[in-house]
Amino acid sequence: MGHKGAATQRSTLLENSEWLGPLYQSVPRPMLDICGRRFGRLRIPLDAKPEIRKRSLYWPCVCDCGAKTTIKGDRLRTGRTKSCGCLRGSRMRDAMRGRRFGRLSIPLDAEPEFRQHHSYWPCVCDCGVNRIIRDEVLLDGRTKSCGCLRADPSMRRAARIRTYDLCGKRFGRLAVPLDAVPEIREHHLYWPCMCNCGVEIVVRGDFLRNGRTTSCGCLRNEPATDHRDERT
Repeated sequence: MGHKGAATQRSTLLENSEWLGPLYQSVPRPMLDICGRRFGRLRIPLDAKPEIRKRSLYWPCVCDCGAKTTIKGDRLRTGRTKSCGCLRGSRMRDAMRGRRFGRLSIPLDAEPEFRQHHSYWPCVCDCGVNRIIRDEVLLDGRTKSCGCLRADPSMRRAARIRTYDLCGKRFGRLAVPLDAVPEIREHHLYWPCMCNCGVEIVVRGDFLRNGRTTSCGCLRNEPATDHRDERT
C-alpha cells in the first residue's frame, strides 16, 4: 500500500502541476510515473521534473558513475538507454585491450586517456617503441606502426604487396623453380623462371598469372623464323 500510495501521490502531483498543462491528457500515464525508478545505470530522483520537447518527456537522470544527463522517457522504458555513455565506453575499453593493429599491440592492462571527446590508447610497436594513439585511427587502419613502417622502404613495400606463391608452377614455356625467391621491385613481385629453350629470365608475377608472358621471347620469334624458311 505504501508503494501504491506514493505512486498515486506522484501521479496526482503531476496532474495538478502547472508545467505540464494540457499535455497531461495526451501523454501515456506510464511515462508520467517514473520518478524514483532505475533504468540500468540511470536513476531518476523522486523530485525529478521532466522537460517537454516535441510532445515528449525528457527526464533528468543520475548515472551510477556520478554524471547527470537528460534522457527521453521512451528510451528509458524500452531499454535503449541504460547509462550516460559510460557503459558503452567500458565495453569499448574491454574490447580494445589485448588487440593488435598492424605492428601495434595494446597491453591487457592498458588504460586510455581522454582528450576532447576521444580516447587515446598506449600501444607497443614490434620495434619496441611506445606510442599513444587515438582509437579511431587504430580501428580504421590509418595507423599500423609507431612510424617505423613508413621509415623503412622495404617494410612499406612488403605491407602493400599482395603476396602469392608461384614456386613449382608452369606458365606456358616458363617454369618457376621450387626454391625460387621473388624480388620486390616497385610494389611488384618478380619471379625467376626457366624457359624450355634453356634461357633464365625474371618475370613479373602478375604477367605470369594473366598469361601476358609465356616465354623468354623465343615463342614470339618462332613464327617469323618459320615464315622466312618457307619463302626461301
